[in-house]
Amino acid sequence: MTNKPTIPTKVSDLTNDSGYLTEHQSLTNYALKSELPDISGKANSADLATVATSGDYNDLINKPDSTGGTVSYTETTTGITNLDATLISTALRKTA
Repeated sequence: MTNKPTIPTKVSDLTNDSGYLTEHQSLTNYALKSELPDISGKANSADLATVATSGDYNDLINKPDSTGGTVSYTETTTGITNLDATLISTALRKTA
């Protein structure tokens, strides 16, 4: 076979053309834990509703009813009133 490629058998045979780290790097220019902002006043995930961490629509409570009926809605720029909830429900399912 002519022009047969050479397949590297050792990592040292490879060319580091992406600049990957090849030796220990100093961490002196990285932020210290003491320099990080205080987040103690932020929400504790244990205090949040399940949906806040799962992202699952089924974890919502008091979900809007999308089974049909009429929803009162007013859009002054287009004059739309009393949209059919079935249309809204269908549109929402198509975007999910």
